[in-house]
Amino acid sequence: MKPLISIIVPIYNVAIYIERCVLSIVYQSYKNIELILVDDCGEDCSVDIAEKLLIRNNFSYKLIRHERNMGLSVARNTGVINAVGDYLFFLDSDDELPPDAILNLVRTASKTGCEVVIGGLDWIERGNHRLLSNVQSVPLYGNETILDYITSNPVLLIGCNKLILRSFFISEKLFFYPKILHEDLLWSFMLFSKLQSLAFQPLNTYNYFIRSESISTKSFSDIKVLSFITIISEMKRSIDLHNKYLCSLYKSRCYTIAEIVLKGDQKQFSKIRREVYSLNGLKIMLTFPSNMRDFFKILPFVFPTYIAKLYIFFVGRMCMN
Repeated sequence: MKPLISIIVPIYNVAIYIERCVLSIVYQSYKNIELILVDDCGEDCSVDIAEKLLIRNNFSYKLIRHERNMGLSVARNTGVINAVGDYLFFLDSDDELPPDAILNLVRTASKTGCEVVIGGLDWIERGNHRLLSNVQSVPLYGNETILDYITSNPVLLIGCNKLILRSFFISEKLFFYPKILHEDLLWSFMLFSKLQSLAFQPLNTYNYFIRSESISTKSFSDIKVLSFITIISEMKRSIDLHNKYLCSLYKSRCYTIAEIVLKGDQKQFSKIRREVYSLNGLKIMLTFPSNMRDFFKILPFVFPTYIAKLYIFFVGRMCMN
C-alpha cells in the first residue's frame, strides 16, 4: 500500500501566492495525500481562495483554524498534531511543488527506508533560478555519519522540502520552537542531532521563492537578536559535550548565525557575541570573532570555500569600510 503523505501548509496573508501553492498540490502525480491547511488568522482572503480552488478541483483537505495569530512554528505544530499520514511534508504557502515532487521523495523513502529524505530545491529570486541539489547518492546511516556529512556539506537549514517519517518526528519530539524568527535554524539542529538515517533525492522537489518583503529578509531588529539568543541557548542546552560531531554542528550553527548578523550592524553583532559567551562554557567557541571585520577575516577557515567566495563578493565592501 502506498504511504499517506501529510502536506502541512500554514496560511497567513498570502493571497497573491496561495493559488500557485494549492494548485501545485492538486496537480501532484502522487495522489495519496492528506492536505492540512492551518489558518493562522491573516487579514486577507488567502484561506477563502485556497478552499474555493480545492472544492473546484474536488480535492479533499483539512482546515484547522487558530483563534489568533500564533506564528509559523505553532502553525506547523498544529498541522503535525492533526496529521495521520505515514510521512510529513512542510510546504510554505508562498512556494510550490513540481508535479512529481512527492512521487520522487516517496520512491526514495521506500527504497532506502530512511527517516528523512531531502530533495533538490529550485532557489528562485527575482526571476532567477538556481538548483540546489546534494550529490550524495548513497543513504547515510548512523548519527555520527550524518553529522559529519552535514557539517562538511551544504544542506539548507529549512523545514520545508524534507519528507519526514511521522513516527520519528513524534517520538523525538521535533516540534518547532514557538514565537522566534529563523526557527528552522534551531529545528534543523534538533533534527540532525536525532537522525539515524538520511537519504537525498537529487531531482528538484521544491520551488523556493525569495520575497524581499518577508520577515526573514528584512533589516536587523531586536526580535531577531532575541531569536538568535534563544536559538543559541536551546542548542547549548541540548548538546552532548562528549559528542565531537554534535559540538561541531553546534559550532557551525553559531557561525551561521554570525553570518546572518553580518547583514546587520556592529552593535547587534556585539550583542549576539556577548550572549554566546554568557551561555557558553565550550572551548569550541573561544574563536567566536570580536567584530564583523574579524569574522570576515576568518570566514575562509570556518566555511567551505564556495561560501567564502560568495561572501567575499557580496559582503566585502561592507566589512572593509
